[in-house]
Amino acid sequence: MIEWNSTRYADPLELARGQGDPLDLASTNERLYNTVFFGFNNVVRYIRVYSAMCWMAREVEVFLDKTKGLTKAQARDQRTRAMEKIELAVLWASGPEAELSGKTRSFAKDGESQRLTMDQWDMNARLLSAQQYQPSLTNGFKFVKVGLVCTDRGRQLANAFEARLGAPQAHQWLRDVTCLEATSVQIERARGILSVLEPPTAMERQAFTASFFPDDPRDTGEISDSRDEQRWFSLHLVLNTIAQLDQARDAQDEDGIRAAMTSGMTPSARPVIRPGLERSQALWATLQLRLLQRIALETLLAFVIGWVQLHNRAGRRAADCARDIGDAAGQAFLAVGLEKVKDLRAVLAKAQHGQATLALAATATGDQASDVFYYLRELDKLRSGAWHGGQGEWLRLAVTGLAVCAVEADNFMHLPWHQKALDSIVGERTSLTALLASFQRFNDRPLAEWTQELVMAWSFSRYSEVAAHRAVLQNGKLRFDFSEGEFGLELGPPRNAPFKPVWQGDKLYTALVLLRQCGMLEFVDEKWSLTMAGKKRVRDYAPI
Repeated sequence: MIEWNSTRYADPLELARGQGDPLDLASTNERLYNTVFFGFNNVVRYIRVYSAMCWMAREVEVFLDKTKGLTKAQARDQRTRAMEKIELAVLWASGPEAELSGKTRSFAKDGESQRLTMDQWDMNARLLSAQQYQPSLTNGFKFVKVGLVCTDRGRQLANAFEARLGAPQAHQWLRDVTCLEATSVQIERARGILSVLEPPTAMERQAFTASFFPDDPRDTGEISDSRDEQRWFSLHLVLNTIAQLDQARDAQDEDGIRAAMTSGMTPSARPVIRPGLERSQALWATLQLRLLQRIALETLLAFVIGWVQLHNRAGRRAADCARDIGDAAGQAFLAVGLEKVKDLRAVLAKAQHGQATLALAATATGDQASDVFYYLRELDKLRSGAWHGGQGEWLRLAVTGLAVCAVEADNFMHLPWHQKALDSIVGERTSLTALLASFQRFNDRPLAEWTQELVMAWSFSRYSEVAAHRAVLQNGKLRFDFSEGEFGLELGPPRNAPFKPVWQGDKLYTALVLLRQCGMLEFVDEKWSLTMAGKKRVRDYAPI
């Protein structure tokens, strides 16, 4: 018997993510950051992986063209085995210090031979998987086509890797696509060629950058996909932000870059937005709000789960849970002199200091009340689904974080590019505009009542519909952390680990790492700065 109140928004997005995203908030956030930084995910790190894979893909093409009589199945098996070989060779040569999936595999030592096929290890981790390099190798950067056949871009990378190999007779075990074994001695000799910890060569950088971040697409015509064009603008936003931070000697760590990109301004009041970069900055700022919205709503859900643990099968209902949590939050707000939603709105309006957005106010004044990242950092400290002492302060923080999202969304409605960013996700059931409407609807009512609304409509109802939707996608395998039955709310099967709210990544770090791989950034003393090549990009920038 689940009779939680029905929602007033659109259907949830189709997304099966197991139970790591119980409110299905990640999908919209992923869509946003994949719009900003199209083509790569949060795990890719090294140009060498791309060049090695492209080289082997081309070597297989050459081998298959020369070898007659193979069936399609035999050709497919040969390609699969060869790609496994180069992947394992890169892992072996790179060692455990590399940030690579599957690096914990044990390889032969002391000159012994090792068969380089995946079936030699009881491990599923692969570089060529949908969670690793495969999406960017194919659709993202367009180095290979379906079937792992090199494109023109991929062949440029293959040429760059070939140049590392030296004379044709060098490293024959690697060149021979039918040879599926290597010794530790052979790997050691090829370490400088295969290891991702060795910096990419100028040829590798040039070939990779031509796809990832071409110099001037107006002259070369290297950008034909609008998604690639958006990445090009977003990477320029990153570079220009670092340039402006450096000019005033403001903080140039990842957090400082992220904050300046969000507000559009450095702490020294230097704008980071140039003509053509407005959409990238608006999407980025909207994404940061969505990340706060997710962790704040998941914090409420964590307390719901904790409440159910205390009242398991005790005849208590969802409305009882919402009332208790609302009362706890209300008391916490009263302790700081706030009773109604409009009181909290007034506090945030004061913290905005007349700026166009809360983010600008936080950058200009350092006031944590207007700082999205203050709430993200604080809520990230909870990381627990336990209902424990001090819950009122945590609930107040989560509800205030959601109020910040609503107020900033209202600010965005008055900024053309930001409004377009909001409009791009307006139909999504948990949109920022829906949160703003809820905030405005409760303006004259107590914060305790708004918290109850958030628990009922944004936790219970959202949770139940997402779980039911995923059950359809997973052939009826319905899994609830809690449900409402004859004896009230009751716990479902225990998780392997307690549910924890998530501060979702945004791909900035990966963008910085790839720009460093391309030779445009350096990272020294915890500070990102432009190289000569990076400074030239900033200097030569002009909108497409």
